[in-house]
Parts: sequence; structure tokens; C-alpha cells
Amino acid sequence: MYKHIIFATDLSESSQSLSNKVKNLVNIFGARLSLIHVLEPIPTAMYANYQDFEIKILEHSQSELASLGKVLSVPLVDQYVEFGSVRLATIAKAEEINADLILVSNHEKKGLAKFLGSNANGILQSAKCDVFVIHASSLDNDK
Repeated sequence: MYKHIIFATDLSESSQSLSNKVKNLVNIFGARLSLIHVLEPIPTAMYANYQDFEIKILEHSQSELASLGKVLSVPLVDQYVEFGSVRLATIAKAEEINADLILVSNHEKKGLAKFLGSNANGILQSAKCDVFVIHASSLDNDK
């Protein structure tokens, strides 16, 4: 059914805890797996050496994604770190690589973040392909 799945991860502990569910889905469908982590813009006025800071964040993110890639057996060529809007970058990459399923996790939001909406919801509403959302709270049931 699905040939190419892209897992959008924020590299948080709860997101990385999804690795067993991700592996199971990939195995069920016999699909190829890609990973994406999107770095949202940081206000540049807050940092004197913004470019150095951006490079460090990029390198750290690539290293963390590579670690997750090893756990999920995803080659480096199928691992992407992008800058920008999580929703837009994830959808654009899914279209670029012809992914037919986007896998995201949804974390509980509070306050203003809940009012504005989640990245998972934005992807769900805008993607042209199927989107599978795993609620982070469901991970407690797997223990």
C-alpha cells in the first residue's frame, strides 16, 4: 500500500521513543523510510554570532538524526535536516521524494501553542499524501 514513508521528527525523547512503531509500520508495508527534522527560524537579533550558532544547531541536528537513522536502518542519503516552517518543509520534502505517507507525532500543547495549533495538525490539513499521527501519550501504553 505505502511504498515510501517519511517520518517527521522533532528529535525529542518522546519522538525518538516512536522508533518501534515506525519500524513496525515500515515492515508491515515493506516501505522505504526517510527521516526529516525541521529547524524553525531563530530570531537573529538574540545572537551576536548567529551564523556560528546556526551551524552548531545544524551539526547537532544532523548527528541526532543520524543516530535515529542507525536505529531505524535509514541511510544518510534518506535523512534530511531543513530550515523553515515544519509544516511547509515536511510537505515539500514529502512531495520532492514522492513519499506517500507522512508519519508525525503529536505532543500535548498548552496555552497559546494549543490555540495556534500543532505542526502535526498543519501537516495533516495541508499534505497531499496520507498522514499518520501518533499521539505521544500513546507511548505510555507501549511500556
